[in-house]
Amino acid sequence: MAQLFTISSRELMKKLMEGERDFSRRKLGGAPLGIDEIAQLNMYLKSADLSGEPVILDLADISGANAPEIYAPHTRARGARIVGARFPGAVLSYCDLSPFVHPNRTQTRTDLSYTRFDRAQMDNSDISGATLRGTRFMYTNLWDAKMEGVAGLEDALFLDSAIMRREQRATIDAYLRGR
Repeated sequence: MAQLFTISSRELMKKLMEGERDFSRRKLGGAPLGIDEIAQLNMYLKSADLSGEPVILDLADISGANAPEIYAPHTRARGARIVGARFPGAVLSYCDLSPFVHPNRTQTRTDLSYTRFDRAQMDNSDISGATLRGTRFMYTNLWDAKMEGVAGLEDALFLDSAIMRREQRATIDAYLRGR
């Protein structure tokens, strides 16, 4: 993997609020944002056109991030490393967490291992091909989320409490029974 450039949570917040959207190949470092800072950032993000100008975290490493109730729909984090992060109550609808396809046609999976998405809104998101070992989905809204080809699905936690279409649940259950 190419070298990642480190950015602190506060620097990321500042740049987001200045209108920058592409944080590809960045590594999140430093102390997490406080509750008041997340509230301030959410107020800004709710007024921004995130469907037209999404936050881009392709091939980034935001492992260990702690952003409860962050408002980040339409975020694109293909091939990102998001291990052990905490996003309880986050709004992540329409996010693209699918693999990053390199110009040479190899792929880098998004790694969501041990991340907590409890009570998050992830409806219509694409987590196809992601790694889900130990990932928590307690009461997470996964309505119409794409989940084909995920790795570690059998190790994902609380999928039985996730909100999803009957067809989605049947597909997951059939896969788990066949293992």
